[in-house]
Amino acid sequence: MSKGKIERWFKTVRAQLLTRLTEADVASLTALNRRLAGWVEGEYHHSPHRGLEGATPLEQWARTGSGVRFPEPDVDLADLFLTEAVRKVQKDRTVSLNGVVYEVDAALVGENVTLRFDPSAPAPSALRLRELPAGDDETPEGR
Repeated sequence: MSKGKIERWFKTVRAQLLTRLTEADVASLTALNRRLAGWVEGEYHHSPHRGLEGATPLEQWARTGSGVRFPEPDVDLADLFLTEAVRKVQKDRTVSLNGVVYEVDAALVGENVTLRFDPSAPAPSALRLRELPAGDDETPEGR
């Protein structure tokens, strides 16, 4: 979702939902979530949108939802959201990421490696080299 779409979403929520909230709606997070879900399902999804050429989100989903691909059940979803950075392994078998130096296998000296990490996690515990496809282990290139 682009920044403009997110901003437009929050503008709509402020104008159409927040102005109608009661004390009971904001008494707890559960109550607020219930009110938000009711508004989304009962009103928002049934209102025509200019960005959808006058269609409602529900109509748009009915037209295009079959094209959505869902991940296989055994896919590690956290792995899909890792950030990647390419670094060249120095002669001392190190790479640097965000000011932190890491040691890697000596066989990778001089090679470019792809580092995969979660930018919100502590770097030393989350950094790893991108794994090679099966049968491609005779060369360190492309890691």
